[in-house]
Amino acid sequence: MLCEVCSEVLQGIWDPAKTQRVCCLEGFRQGDIVLPNRTKPEDPNHPENYVFGHHITQESFKKSALDGCVVCSRFQWTQQEGQNPKFAEFGIKYYSIIELDYFSGITIIFTTVDRYMLQEKLRPARNPTIDLSPNTGGNATWTLVRDWLATCLQSHNDCNTNKDKDFTPPYLLRLSETSSSFRLVDATEVDTGTRYVTLTHCYSYNNDSLKLSSLVRESLLFQQSLSALPQTYRDAFTVILQLGLKHLWIDHLCLLQDDQTDLSMYANKMMRRKILSNSFCGISAAWSMSPSSGLFVNRDPDLLRPSTFEFPIDSNSTLAHFKFVCAERDKGDIKSFEQEPLHQSARAIHDRLLVPRMLHFTSQVVYWECHGMQCDEFGPITKDENYCCDVGTEGEITCDGKSVSKLWKPLIKVLYIQKHDNPIDQIHYRWLCFVEHYSRLQVLREEKLPLLENLVSEITDLLLKEGCADTEYLFGMWRSLIPMTLPWLALGYSKRRSTAVHIPTWSWASMGSVTIRDAMETTSWRRIIICELVDIARAWDKAGMLKTASLLLKGKLFMGRLAPSPLRSGPCTEARILSLTNYDFPLQAPMERVRPNMTWSGFFDTEEDMREEVLCLPVTVNIFSGPANVNLPLKYYIQGIMLSRLEDGRFIRRGRWTIDRSSKEECLDAVKQLQDHVVEVM
Repeated sequence: MLCEVCSEVLQGIWDPAKTQRVCCLEGFRQGDIVLPNRTKPEDPNHPENYVFGHHITQESFKKSALDGCVVCSRFQWTQQEGQNPKFAEFGIKYYSIIELDYFSGITIIFTTVDRYMLQEKLRPARNPTIDLSPNTGGNATWTLVRDWLATCLQSHNDCNTNKDKDFTPPYLLRLSETSSSFRLVDATEVDTGTRYVTLTHCYSYNNDSLKLSSLVRESLLFQQSLSALPQTYRDAFTVILQLGLKHLWIDHLCLLQDDQTDLSMYANKMMRRKILSNSFCGISAAWSMSPSSGLFVNRDPDLLRPSTFEFPIDSNSTLAHFKFVCAERDKGDIKSFEQEPLHQSARAIHDRLLVPRMLHFTSQVVYWECHGMQCDEFGPITKDENYCCDVGTEGEITCDGKSVSKLWKPLIKVLYIQKHDNPIDQIHYRWLCFVEHYSRLQVLREEKLPLLENLVSEITDLLLKEGCADTEYLFGMWRSLIPMTLPWLALGYSKRRSTAVHIPTWSWASMGSVTIRDAMETTSWRRIIICELVDIARAWDKAGMLKTASLLLKGKLFMGRLAPSPLRSGPCTEARILSLTNYDFPLQAPMERVRPNMTWSGFFDTEEDMREEVLCLPVTVNIFSGPANVNLPLKYYIQGIMLSRLEDGRFIRRGRWTIDRSSKEECLDAVKQLQDHVVEVM
């Protein structure tokens, strides 16, 4: 709900007779905050040139907040010291005022006389009057799903290109003509090219629901009542019935579950990929924690619809529906797509990439995801649903005028950012964006890299198509991005690295959640690489598979002395760098942090990695200029990886380190004085 004052003020911004213009913006904000270097609108009547009156009194404002206005209720009523002197200087009689910023979309800035400021981003509202069923398995939902499917079949080439038209899964589940029973059918009973749907869901291995085994296979070849299945499986049969199909594939009922030999498990993984890739559609039981939970949920449609309002977008009073982004986020009615249990699983994102199209049944709404579009029940999901101006669906034009390129299948809430004009660089950058998302997901360590193999194969083909000379991929890293991407940052707190599966310490895959794409950021950064990859030492197992790999890096070495960060409380792996000494000449005067506000930090990967002394290998000199639309002084950093030397002379990674200097020359001079070393990092 938007209060009457907010509605009237916003609808009258182009008409001085409707909304009071209390002063010109020019001068009002000067010197108060850092303003973007935006171009002043040529139209003197443009709302961006003015400050507008809002609530006359604090009492009026508080009443709107208590009544539930989505904007006024977001103010935190903490008493500030004194009043905003600009109000008295410009003779403003209102308790609160608003300004509009059209630089990146539309932002409305609310300011009160007692110095409180709130910025709210406007986004176009998608289909605010949509007909929602009170249950996600209702008639209105199925009408919409069939519309999505029809659009996809008619318009999306990438969704309708089967990789193997003659492929049929070894087993499928067939719905009976009466739709009350099912049976297991093998490939010989299914016509070539038969459409089938797959189910992706959360599953506990101690679950006692029906699954395919050598003992029950014969009985499943005969008709079985749907009532024998857990609710999620039954609901999946309802979905295929609504789609006009008869065949369903569920891994635990269509792949033998009682042969756990390595060979059989490997064969099942390969078969699963082939089955998903050649399916007609996938079903995602996103909210369900177990097969017994089901797909469909009851809901209150009125609580799900966003609070929208009509906003004039030009001087002709052309009205369009908008909503406040932060207000709707804080509203909390719609659970975030990525917070659903299944969407926190790496296995699920593997399936989402493979199937041509997927229906997601979440705890409140149904989503559609395919190569050509991403939708929920309110309409298409576009870049306006994300909070970065350069994020969006393939083919969209971003706020900086770039087209979001189509590389591989786009996924809902997996941010792909258009940063590079060079197609090879953009492919690599998009991989790093994906890695950041993927690293946050729940996954068994032994599956972490294998689940990426299909995507890696697809990216390799894309790189070769663009003429990339080096497409070697090792443990989650592309050789052509080494050493630039080595200073990735481990997020959160970990006690120690897992040793269940050997992944080199230099790879992001050796840790959990990471940040890595900043290595290729271009908007505000320039980089000089001061380390070199000399070679890669590989080790193979008896089957001829790559077992491990060490990097031979040529670079400089500091000896770093660190202390725990005084600014952190609780478990923490951040440390403060006290000094850096020439590794070869330790008696030379060390380079020290001389100002308290200098960034001299070491971020250890785990608590077990923490040391008072570590070797610091510089990898890049980073020059930060800030956003293009804001005047900020340049900042200069040296960034690299922290290492420890083992008894055999090789090294392991301990974390990332960063220090700042006064200039680019000072950064480069700091490392020039050091001798070159070739270190082997395991």
